[in-house]
Amino acid sequence: MNRRELNDLIRSIGVSVSVANAFSKVDRAEFVPSEMKSAAYRDAPVPLPEMQTTSQPSLIAFILNVLALSKGDGVLEVGTGFGFQTALLSELVGAKGLVVSIEFFKTLHDQALKRLKGRKNVLLLHGDGKDGLAAKAPFDAIVVSAACDVLPAKLFSQLDVGGRLVYPRNSESGQNLVLVEKNEYGEPAITMLLPVAFVPLQ
Repeated sequence: MNRRELNDLIRSIGVSVSVANAFSKVDRAEFVPSEMKSAAYRDAPVPLPEMQTTSQPSLIAFILNVLALSKGDGVLEVGTGFGFQTALLSELVGAKGLVVSIEFFKTLHDQALKRLKGRKNVLLLHGDGKDGLAAKAPFDAIVVSAACDVLPAKLFSQLDVGGRLVYPRNSESGQNLVLVEKNEYGEPAITMLLPVAFVPLQ
């Protein structure tokens, strides 16, 4: 599969025009290890250092579609990896938006810094993503790219009213992708989306 075919696949799964356009502007080959460039356009996860992965493009597209981002939104991403999803988020929120992305592993953080250089609406941090970044809260959307048993309370507290948070939740039967929306009373409204397989949250 080449880049055009991957973008055609993304459009075919029924995502919004804005998500499809973001994929057309971001080349996945720039966000995978050099030895994995031949696999960049496959709809499959690609391994990264530190036993991490970058998710399959169709799953990322699904998540971005669920987040329903608008220009000017503020987004928190937990788990930068090499920055592919970060770059897509950057396109979706536009010049007046902000993407804060926190990576636990210094190796990956350093790679993302190189690959996302020049994106002025992206703030990359090395640290524990479970703490979020209260100084930039509240966020219109939060996406967690690693699985946990319970959603960290600090993350939900940093979600704006009406905001959307997507994360993979562990259960006895496996992992499920979960959408959490904060209602007008500051309470979570939870929707189960689909079974997934993510690396654990550090």
